[in-house]
Amino acid sequence: IKYKKIIETIPYNILLTNEENITYSNNNENSINIYDKNLKHIIMDTAKKGEISYICEKGNENHIIINKTSFLEDNQVNNLVIIRDISQYVNLLENIKISKEKYKSLVNSIPEGIYMWDMNKEGCLYGNEKIFEIMEAETLRDINNSDIKSKIETTLFNTNDCAKFIRHKVKST
Repeated sequence: IKYKKIIETIPYNILLTNEENITYSNNNENSINIYDKNLKHIIMDTAKKGEISYICEKGNENHIIINKTSFLEDNQVNNLVIIRDISQYVNLLENIKISKEKYKSLVNSIPEGIYMWDMNKEGCLYGNEKIFEIMEAETLRDINNSDIKSKIETTLFNTNDCAKFIRHKVKST
C-alpha cells in the first residue's frame, strides 16, 4: 500500500501489462487515453520505446515518451510501462521554430546590414544577409576577423554595458 501511494502521485502514466492486457494504471495523466486503440497497440508492443508520435482515435496527433521494462512474476512475463505526454512541448518547439523563421525573414528583408555583437566575448553572434554582403563575408568568423570591432562604440551606464547604434556608410568601389 505504501508503494502504491507513491506511484499514484507520480505525474506520468505508469502501467503494468501482461501479454494481453493492461493490468494496472495509476491514471495520472488525463491528457492520455491509455485505452485509445492506437496508443494501446503501442503500449502492448514491447519493442516500441522512446519518443513516439501517433494519431489518436479522435484524429489528433499526440507525442509521447514511452519507456518499458519486462520482468518475470509468477512465471508470467509482465511489463512496466511509463508514458509521458510531450505534445505541448513538441508543439511549443514547433511554434518557436516558426517564430524564429518569421523573425529571420523580417530581419533579412531589411535593406541595411544588421549584426549582434557580444561585448563580453568580443564576437559577432548574428548577422543578416545584407551584412554578409556588405562585409563580403561568408561566415561569422569572417566578420569577427574584420575591422568591424573598431567601429563599435560602447558606454558604461552604472554597471550595465549599453551599446550605441551607429550607422556606417560603406562606399562601393
